[in-house]
Amino acid sequence: MLPHRSVGIIAGALILILGCVIFFMPALSTTFLTIFTGVVILVVSVSSIIAWIARYRKEGAGVAVLVLAIVGAVVGVVCLLHPLAMAQAFIWIIALCIIVLAVAQLISAFFLPSFLLSIISIIAAAVTFIIGVCSLFWPMLVVSFVGAAFIVEGLMQLLLGIAAPSGRTETVKVEEAPKPPANSSDED
Repeated sequence: MLPHRSVGIIAGALILILGCVIFFMPALSTTFLTIFTGVVILVVSVSSIIAWIARYRKEGAGVAVLVLAIVGAVVGVVCLLHPLAMAQAFIWIIALCIIVLAVAQLISAFFLPSFLLSIISIIAAAVTFIIGVCSLFWPMLVVSFVGAAFIVEGLMQLLLGIAAPSGRTETVKVEEAPKPPANSSDED
């Protein structure tokens, strides 16, 4: 398992890279994200339909699973056939998720061990919240806002990772206590 510090630095770097790709290539990112999401939804839905046929068909149970899987398969196919139309729906969902992320980040800022880290986290939460709200009002720019939010979040994770404890434990050599002699008797 990676130490906490390494996880924060790696996660921050990956989020930062993803944010830069999304920010500087928004059209490609939106289309790719919609198609990728469609493939994932379609694969999960088809596997759910297969699982329902194998397990529940004979019992007549799990009809809700089958219905949701069919709806999911339809959504997956629509994502693949009309990625730009589905991207519009995703824009609103992503904007709302950014706002929720900002609120969660603001709340967690009050539980950080350092005052400086709390201030940095509060500033990052405020910037992320503003990006989320702007995404709701200017949906054409949402991909750029998502990229900017990822850049801010990636930088925040990098800073937290750098400031986190390294996770290394020092080994302390403990000397053994002297053993009592083997021939001692407690008969007295």
